[in-house]
Amino acid sequence: MFNKIAAFLGIRNARRDNVNTQTILIVDDNPTDLALIKKTVEKLGHRAVTAVNGSEGYEIARTQLPDLILSDCRMPEMDGVAMCRLLKDDETTKAIPIVFLTGVDSPKTVIDCFDLGVNNYLCKPIRPKLLTAQIETIFKECLAA
Repeated sequence: MFNKIAAFLGIRNARRDNVNTQTILIVDDNPTDLALIKKTVEKLGHRAVTAVNGSEGYEIARTQLPDLILSDCRMPEMDGVAMCRLLKDDETTKAIPIVFLTGVDSPKTVIDCFDLGVNNYLCKPIRPKLLTAQIETIFKECLAA
């Protein structure tokens, strides 16, 4: 979002070296999943910021205002659902797109996640090509808005 405004105004984003680089916050307590998602994000040329639980993710989101959040649902300390509620209730962060990446795929859980305001829901195991397509689609939608 900030990148779009910066490009329109002809200025560079002070937080980033490249106006076309998006910052993506990855929130996951599983080190293997976190590494795979981070690698996928960086391979696309985006900046990856990581957190290992929802409370850490919430604080990073409020201070760094990422362009997208990829979050697991179930984590210790604060889960992704609670983090999402806080972010969507906060004027500063409510417009940040959120995609849940989780192994929980019951219809009720999926519906509950969309009711929270998430943009999409992808089931684990993470498939890099599917994740890449999701990231690209969200950023295209943001630029079109």
